[in-house]
Amino acid sequence: MSKLDLTTTQRADLDRSYGAVTEALVNSAALKGILHRLDLRPQGSVRARTVNRPSGETRFDLDVLCWMEFISKHRSPEEVWQLVWNALGEHGVYKNMREPKARCIRLRFANDYDLDITPAIPDSTRPEPMLWVPDKSLKTWSASNPIGFCDHWLKSIAAQLPTTLTSLSATIVRKNATAAANTRSDRVEPLPTDQGFEKAPLLRLIQLVKHFRNEGYAVDDKNRPSSILLTTITAKAYQKALLAQHTSLNAFIIQVLATLKNEVGVTETAGIYHFHVLNPADDRRENFAEKWTLKTYGSFTRWADSLSSQVTKLMNTAAMGLDARIEVLNSTIPGAQRLSLADDIGREMRVMHDTGNLRLTAVPAMAASLTPIRPTTFFGNP
Repeated sequence: MSKLDLTTTQRADLDRSYGAVTEALVNSAALKGILHRLDLRPQGSVRARTVNRPSGETRFDLDVLCWMEFISKHRSPEEVWQLVWNALGEHGVYKNMREPKARCIRLRFANDYDLDITPAIPDSTRPEPMLWVPDKSLKTWSASNPIGFCDHWLKSIAAQLPTTLTSLSATIVRKNATAAANTRSDRVEPLPTDQGFEKAPLLRLIQLVKHFRNEGYAVDDKNRPSSILLTTITAKAYQKALLAQHTSLNAFIIQVLATLKNEVGVTETAGIYHFHVLNPADDRRENFAEKWTLKTYGSFTRWADSLSSQVTKLMNTAAMGLDARIEVLNSTIPGAQRLSLADDIGREMRVMHDTGNLRLTAVPAMAASLTPIRPTTFFGNP
């Protein structure tokens, strides 16, 4: 499914933009003399390695965390947000690209992506990387932990169905000469490298779920579930599926997708419904579904049922010939022909199956008994 990944050109564009924007923030006059520390780090789908190649009118985001430790500790949410807005406004190009969002400042690039820069400050009551993010519209602080979500929680679950994995890129600390003279510590973390065929199966599954989301909500952007929410429920369903025995990879994937909607909590008080997908890396204080309504939930459950049905149909093609399987694939997965998914899925899964690198474990611990899936042709059952 490499066609779901960014192209080499898109990736190079993203690297250049990230480098230029972070350099502008490091050198900003608005942030001089008021910070002990400035950390600029990728977060979200790019950090998790689950970003999807855009298609049609869709765009993708690079989320950048602008972590600031102030000399003076008493700063309001509006003030912190405004400082980053002003810092970007010093740049001749970025000044006219800025779009204000509740929790970030968006730079809309002419290509097919946006950079969302999220201001943040450390949470002094909890260990790093816990933090507070200003909500400009609500004029309050919101708890978050995007780095812990990717680097610890998601990474640990992805490792429970091992392939040949490469570890996350080490942070590179880049010192700015001017900042060093001002005794301020600056750190710009590079974007993580793409893992290609070595990408963990969970991350590929998340990409597939997001692809179905992009196609299914193409004309309903208002009710579209966020990427962080889909990543969370897919990883949780995946983690629970690891506890059961499965006869094939097909059966495992079918179970994960069939239980996605079970990972959305629903409560009702005096006729008012509330929906919950809590951030597992933030002491469950951050709710990714806090703005959902009954309409949003209804749209999501219909989409999730359709996703499960379509993929189950695809997985149940083991007895068919190759041509028939590809026909089902192309008629089941939106955009399959455009993305050449038949070739990519077959190639990637053959490599992992035939080398014995793809295994299912019946218990959460990787060190426990591992049951290899026997080599198969395409997605067939053994």
